Amino acid sequence: MAPIRWILNGRFSVMLIMFATLFLIVPLGPREVNNRISFFDIVIMLVFISCLRAVVVSKRYLCFLIALTVINIGIGSTAILSSNSPIGFIAIVQLFKIVYTFLIFYSIMRYILHSSPVTSDKIYGAICAYFLMGFMWADGFMLLHQIDPVSFKVPMEMLSDKQWPIYFSFTTLTTLGYGDISPQTTAARAYAVLEAAAGQIFLAVIIARLVALQIIHGNGRIEETDQS
Repeated sequence: MAPIRWILNGRFSVMLIMFATLFLIVPLGPREVNNRISFFDIVIMLVFISCLRAVVVSKRYLCFLIALTVINIGIGSTAILSSNSPIGFIAIVQLFKIVYTFLIFYSIMRYILHSSPVTSDKIYGAICAYFLMGFMWADGFMLLHQIDPVSFKVPMEMLSDKQWPIYFSFTTLTTLGYGDISPQTTAARAYAVLEAAAGQIFLAVIIARLVALQIIHGNGRIEETDQS
């Protein structure tokens, strides 16, 4: 019952489970459901749906996010299923995904940085925000690739895999950088450097904030105990 209670009560539990499935289970399964859509695409859609539970602030904001999620899944599915989508349409899809992911990321960060006590759910939210940042940058790199195909040097065997921007994004975000994919243009290099810096700043700020909140609220509980 405890795991079920954790899933039902946690604000970010479902979203974290979706991310864990995406990185730990999906790579071990079959690559495609059919010639156009993969299990990865399906789980990504489930991640977007799980975002609704994570960022609910008000009924009006929830309706706004539901509308954006439907549009995001709709245009994303159209781009996946269509074999001859124009470059302009694909670029618009990527730009919309960037804006959508940023709104989710911003909402989660507001919750994490709030002065309320540190809970396990707030820590799960920080992990989800870190993953979202990687996907947001991946959409940005794909947009650069669509605008200028020489922006990145990608091995031929990886070009057919539409997930290479995600791989490059997370190796950059974590400053791992295997070197098999490399930025070739000034814009691509600049954004890659910016992502690497943003990843380190995120970790430093989040850890400092959570530690500070824990100290503040921990001292407050100690004072209450002493007074009683």
